Amino acid sequence: MSERAITSLAILNVNWDRGNDHIENFVPFVAECLRIAPQAEVSLPELQAAISETFGLRIPQGALKTILKRVVKHGYAKRTEGIYRRNEDALATLDLARVRADVLRQHEALISKLVEFCKTQYEIEWSEEEAEAALLLYLKDRSMPILAAAIGGEPIPEPTQSVKHAAFLVNAFIEHLCKGDPEGFDFLEAVVKGSMLANVLFFPDFGGVSQRFERTEVYFDTNFLLRALGYAGPTRQASCQELMGLLYELNGELRCFEHTLEEIWRILAAAAHALRDRTRLRYALGETLEYFVNSRYRASNVELIIARLEQSLRGLRVQVKPKPSYTVPLGVDEVKLESILQAEVGYRREETRRHDLDSLTAIHRLRRGQFPYRIELCDAVFITTNSSLARASARFFREEYRDVAVPHCILDHVFTTLVWLKKPLRAPDLPRKMVIAACYAALNPPNTLWKLYLQEADRLRQQGYISEEDYHLVRFSTEARNILMHVTLSDPDVFTEGTVEEVLEKARAAARAETEAALRVEREKRLETERRAAEAEARAAAQRQAQLDRFRSIGTHGGYWVARIVLGISVAVLALASYLTLPESFPDLPGDWWRLIAPVLLVLSCILSIANLVFGVTVKSFVRRIEIEASRLIEQSLIRILMP
Repeated sequence: MSERAITSLAILNVNWDRGNDHIENFVPFVAECLRIAPQAEVSLPELQAAISETFGLRIPQGALKTILKRVVKHGYAKRTEGIYRRNEDALATLDLARVRADVLRQHEALISKLVEFCKTQYEIEWSEEEAEAALLLYLKDRSMPILAAAIGGEPIPEPTQSVKHAAFLVNAFIEHLCKGDPEGFDFLEAVVKGSMLANVLFFPDFGGVSQRFERTEVYFDTNFLLRALGYAGPTRQASCQELMGLLYELNGELRCFEHTLEEIWRILAAAAHALRDRTRLRYALGETLEYFVNSRYRASNVELIIARLEQSLRGLRVQVKPKPSYTVPLGVDEVKLESILQAEVGYRREETRRHDLDSLTAIHRLRRGQFPYRIELCDAVFITTNSSLARASARFFREEYRDVAVPHCILDHVFTTLVWLKKPLRAPDLPRKMVIAACYAALNPPNTLWKLYLQEADRLRQQGYISEEDYHLVRFSTEARNILMHVTLSDPDVFTEGTVEEVLEKARAAARAETEAALRVEREKRLETERRAAEAEARAAAQRQAQLDRFRSIGTHGGYWVARIVLGISVAVLALASYLTLPESFPDLPGDWWRLIAPVLLVLSCILSIANLVFGVTVKSFVRRIEIEASRLIEQSLIRILMP
């Protein structure tokens, strides 16, 4: 049954990715059951049972009737007096078997990976049946009934067996997939998305799922808003903000009670005080404070957050509203409600219990005591991250009023599923973000375990068994927190007096390994930097040399032509001088200056002759000297002008 349900959810996502609407998603399942039925005629109860047996999905008869209308419209069957007769020719065109075989292969691969992960990482031997049951438990926790009126069951069946530590191990496996196995994570995401799509079966109006909100004010609780503001880490913030954006687009009104704003202020003020006083920080709890500690916030940083709190909420489009005034007709039995809240939630602080009581009674007054059957038309709803609070609210109003369709208080991920179903294509990555956020939350120590751990660590510090430095390591190290979860598997009952010492020993080893790794990385970085510097220097030298070679070539070329010009002039002068030494007189020329030409040329010729005879200087060597000097002058000029 587990295998059938999980693969069916993946197939449901495949159908959706093909562009089908919510009703069309389920047509292949119903058509396939019609095709494989032992007889041509099938009644509604028989078809419902066949779908549960074949695909592991529970489809209420009201939703099944809506789907069958679409099946008949496609020509897969005909309806006569409440009996459906299949059309075998039309059903022969179905390709569900091929899709199912492909999905089953991916499912088997995922289960094998989960079994291997538990064995190698935690030395826990799971059978494939236990792994499937654990995965089904995870999906079932993410797929609670959306509305209180959905009392006919849930789309995902109950697992046939319980699996110890299933929640922690599956979430640890999901983190492993997210970091290193994209293909496995994609299939898991498809299954989760399919489980969200399956929730549509339990809407009062299956065909009207996409209806927008008309006059619904959505009030968020303290923890949700802290996450949306980013004070519990970016993974949780992403899914919260995407929900709020999608809700706003669907005409929902985003709200926050004044007393919720005051509670947020108190939490942030306590965090700032704890960050200023390290002794208070030792015993402090809460995901917001832990985020501030891990992110190395200072008290001044948190005080700035407090000063800008209302502005930050406006940035999320959240309006702060006072709770409505009390009236006798809209009053509830607050004594009974407070008793149920304490029994279900187990408050440690009076202010927190009073906040939740005020929030639930305020929602009841905002609804004017009415109990609508459609969430799109209800006046107000309270969204919380506390499943115990949602359970307590449902219990009280069901016992007091019975006829409750839309709960006053809805769990955040359930409400996210409801909103996402209205516009899945507007936020296709929301299921992925929800999976990652849920995984992050599940891999942090629950408050009960964390409190035991801190108390034992403080006892060991006071008695001198561990140093102040060791205490700081086990209290504030992220690695120590991860080791605690690995040792206890998130189960407070596993915690013993020796757990802190075990965590400390492993945290020290991890710190040493981290230090060695950091030194190794630093050394590798330094060597890499030196190598890159040497390469850069070599490149620069090569470039400089190339420029010098180019300038030298230009200088040589320029000198060559200067020398050629000088040589030409010299040859011309010598030729003319030789001509003038001839006996025939030089032709008469106008002007007296011509009289000097012959003597000058003769003197020059004489000088050159003497230099040649005495010093061995020839015109050729003289021209080459000029060529060398011209080349050097051109090269140096280019270097001065073009090189820094």
